[in-house]
Amino acid sequence: MKTFRHMVVGALATLLVGFAAAARAQPDSAGPPLRVDGFDVEQVSQLSAGTALNFSLFGTPGARATLRIDGAERRLALQESQAGMYEGTYVIAANDRITAASHVTAELWLANQVTTAVLEEPLMLGTSTARPCDDCGVVEAIRAVDIRGQPGYVGAIAGGVIGAILGSQVGNGDGRTIAGILGAVGGAHVGREIERSQSQRTGYEVVVRQPNGVSQTRRYNAPPPFKVGDRVRLAGGAWQPDASAVPY
Repeated sequence: MKTFRHMVVGALATLLVGFAAAARAQPDSAGPPLRVDGFDVEQVSQLSAGTALNFSLFGTPGARATLRIDGAERRLALQESQAGMYEGTYVIAANDRITAASHVTAELWLANQVTTAVLEEPLMLGTSTARPCDDCGVVEAIRAVDIRGQPGYVGAIAGGVIGAILGSQVGNGDGRTIAGILGAVGGAHVGREIERSQSQRTGYEVVVRQPNGVSQTRRYNAPPPFKVGDRVRLAGGAWQPDASAVPY
């Protein structure tokens, strides 16, 4: 009987240790969030081939910055000229189709984090803006986030059994019984937490900036049907792609 009990303890302990090791192996994505403090362009009088567009981005130092312009055939890498200041020049090519209405989106990368910013001012001097709509916006950021699952019963049962058996090995008589009960309770709690960590899934936080300057953050369980820089409209309580929306 003692041999069988030892076998059960060994098997369940191995299972619980495996859960714990896997939980520890998961990368910790937490850290100071990236920030963008400003995004500017030197406005030009025309957008013809050969025109130089000078951009400046201000934010977290030590990162990597790039930007894309609607209608441009290539991205532009910004160089960190001083701590937290990224600069770059895009020379319009003959094949580019950049217009006064082209959106410009910058991305700032550091380790496994990324944040974005949408240029608020037009590329051309004197460009008029259309009347904004109240339920429109521009997607500023899409971030993958870990969503912890609800604790289940498998880990609780496994942990509880292990805790009860190990606890019952302590003391004699009634003391052994009490130790077994306490071990079961503690083991069940540990098992549930380990199982919760193993049931994490990936969700997506979407940040949309509206014409009034207010940003809204919504969470999606699946990749949203749009990308950073897209114009969206609020429909049915959710953001939907809308190429006709003119948020600025």
